[in-house]
Amino acid sequence: MVNALRYAADAPAGGNKTYIFSLIPELVRRFSEATWVLLTAGDNRNFFERNAPEADIFSHNLPAKMNRRVPLEHLIVRRTLKFIQPNLYFSPATLLSIGKCRCPSVVTIHDLNFAHFSQGFFKDRYKWWLYRKTCNEADSIIANSRFTADDICEKFPDSSGKVTVIYEGVDHKFFNADFQDDAISNLREKLALPERFILSLAHLRHKNADGMLRIFARALPEIKGKCNLVIIGVLEGERRRLESKADSLGIGTVTHFLGYLSREDYRDLLKGAEAFVFPSLFEGFGLPILEAMACGSPVLSSNRTSLPEVVGDAGIICDPDNTEQFAGLLIQLLNNQALRGQLVAKGFERVSDFSWRKAAAETFAVLTEVI
Repeated sequence: MVNALRYAADAPAGGNKTYIFSLIPELVRRFSEATWVLLTAGDNRNFFERNAPEADIFSHNLPAKMNRRVPLEHLIVRRTLKFIQPNLYFSPATLLSIGKCRCPSVVTIHDLNFAHFSQGFFKDRYKWWLYRKTCNEADSIIANSRFTADDICEKFPDSSGKVTVIYEGVDHKFFNADFQDDAISNLREKLALPERFILSLAHLRHKNADGMLRIFARALPEIKGKCNLVIIGVLEGERRRLESKADSLGIGTVTHFLGYLSREDYRDLLKGAEAFVFPSLFEGFGLPILEAMACGSPVLSSNRTSLPEVVGDAGIICDPDNTEQFAGLLIQLLNNQALRGQLVAKGFERVSDFSWRKAAAETFAVLTEVI
C-alpha cells in the first residue's frame, strides 16, 4: 500500500509534491506485476486514476489545509492498514503514521529542515518525536541525497544501516519540450516582465530571498544591459516585507515578486531566464537545480547541504553568506556568453543522469527487499 494522501492535485508545486506525483505513477507503470494499492484523497484521486490506472485506489476526502489534512491522514492510514493488511506500506511523504504499522514499512525522508531551522518550540518537539519514531520503526528509509542520509543517521543513530540514497528525477519530456520564442514573449507580457531577467525562487525562509536581494543589489551596477530579478513562489504574507527590503537596497524598480505559477509558466520562465540563481541555505535535494538545467538555464547555486551533489560540475557554487563573491560570480555569468554556453551544455549532460524511471527502479528494489 502506498500513501498518496498528502497533496491535492492543484496544490502549489514543491519538491515533495513533485516526488509523490512523479514517482508513484512510474512505479505502478513499470512494475505492474506487483499489486499496487494507492491511498488517495478526493482532490487527487483523478490524477492517480489517469496516471496509474493499474492500481487499486482507496480514496478519502480530506481538507485542503495541511494543519487539518495531516492529522486525518494519520488516522486514515492506521484504519486502512488494519483493513487491507498489505504486505508492505510505503510512505513517500516523510513520515510513518502515528501508531503501529502492522506490516513492513519503507519511508522516504526528504530532509530534516526542522532540526536546522526552528518552527517553534512545540512544533519542533512534536517533529523530533515523530521523526524519531519513524526512523526507529521503519524497516528501510530512502533519502534523496547523501547529505540527507548522513543527517538522518547523525540525528537518529538507530536508523544507521537502513538508509538508502536514491536521487530524484526530472520530467525530461516536459522540461525539454520544444520552446517557441513567442511563449516567453507572451509570458513576459502577461507577468509584466522585462526582456532580460534572472530567476530565483523563495517560498520558504531557508530559500534565502533576503540573501538573493543583497546579492542582486551588489551585482546590479556592473551588469551590462538591463537585467531584472524575478523571484517566484513568494507567499502573499512575505511580499510586502520583501518589497520593502528591495526598496531599501535600491532595487525595488527592477525586482519582481511573483506567487506560485502554473507548471507551464514556471518551465517557460526557466527557459527564458538569463540564469537560475539559487542561494538557498538548506535543501534536502534541490530539484529546481535539475529543472533549470533541463530547460537550458545556466545555474549559480549555493554550496550548502545537498546542492553540490546535485550541481556537480555543471553549475557554479558559492557560499550564500559571501555576498561579495556571489555577486561577482553572478556578474561574470551574465557578462560571459561563452561561460553561459559551457554551463548550459554541462547542465544538459548532468541532468541526463537523473530520471524518474531510474528512481522508480531503485525504489522498487528497496521495497522488494523489505517484504
